[in-house]
Amino acid sequence: MSIFKRDYLPGGKFYAIKDDISKRQATISASLHNKVPEHVFGYFDFLTSAAANEAQVFYTFNKTGEFVDNKTDAELEALVKLVKSQRGNAKSIAKARQVKIQEYWKSKQDASAKALAASCQRALNKKENLTNDIVDT
Repeated sequence: MSIFKRDYLPGGKFYAIKDDISKRQATISASLHNKVPEHVFGYFDFLTSAAANEAQVFYTFNKTGEFVDNKTDAELEALVKLVKSQRGNAKSIAKARQVKIQEYWKSKQDASAKALAASCQRALNKKENLTNDIVDT
């Protein structure tokens, strides 16, 4: 490690790099930081470790491989046709579910708005009553 430190100390080859134009020109295209490569390596690490292992565990424990291996080609073709025929039904079910979810949150938002309006109205009425009490006395 001391070999590398020596280059950056006074008298070393990288000590006065700001003054040496040729070294600056040689490294002008180098990135100032390594955020992008670190992000790429981190994502690659995630894909090769966590994501790959989760998929492998899911595939292993739900016994999909055994199920598919035990089917004949005709049975697999029939299953694929069945799934493709039900795909539209699944889309409509998912769309209906999404509409229900949106309606639920809309009703929650409306109830919250009504409660806020009622609270503001109560505060306004209280202030008005206090003002009337002062004026009447």
